[in-house]
Amino acid sequence: MRLLVAEDDASLLQAISEALGKEGFEVDSVGDGADTYFFAAQGIYDLLVLDITMPSMSGLEIVKELRSNAIDTPVLFVTARDTIADRVTGLGIGADDYLVKPFALAELIARVHALLRRSAGEATKRVLAHGAFELDLLSREARYNGCDLNLTMKEFELLEFLIINKGSILTRSQISDRLWGFDTDIGFGILDVHMHNLRKKLAAVSCEDNIKTIRGVGYQFKAEGR
Repeated sequence: MRLLVAEDDASLLQAISEALGKEGFEVDSVGDGADTYFFAAQGIYDLLVLDITMPSMSGLEIVKELRSNAIDTPVLFVTARDTIADRVTGLGIGADDYLVKPFALAELIARVHALLRRSAGEATKRVLAHGAFELDLLSREARYNGCDLNLTMKEFELLEFLIINKGSILTRSQISDRLWGFDTDIGFGILDVHMHNLRKKLAAVSCEDNIKTIRGVGYQFKAEGR
């Protein structure tokens, strides 16, 4: 899973990012509000960990704008604002949880896991299913009609992101940022190679038509019944 951490205190930003990285998450870090909104608005993250007070754009403004644009990525606020009114405001504009500084990193990690479980729909969910596709999110194994697709890690992540966003058109930039992060120097050519290899493996079980190329834009995974 990919998380975005936004905090203008560089040492705290590093500490949070490193702690979440050790938990196995892919983490993008940013210290400016406007940059945070730009990254979050791409819709590629599973969770946002946001400070409220940041340069150029506050965490509250970011969440308001995201929610007004129908981006419902779960948000955990981390902030020094500790009054009841501050908590009510933060939750009221669309945040999902609120953690007051100073806090123990263990508590932040526990809240992150809890929010991700909640957003998955059930605490024990480990299988992403769509039609005849089944993706085991723990073992990272993918099957179609019970047949193992034998995907590499990046192929699995690519198929997972496509299925999560089934029916939506994903740009090549969105997919690349999701798989490798914003600061990568990997070009679209590498993405195209992974997409080609994924399609070959889907073709082996006669389901390659589930991925549609939107010429000049990106890709779309067919929703059920379409």
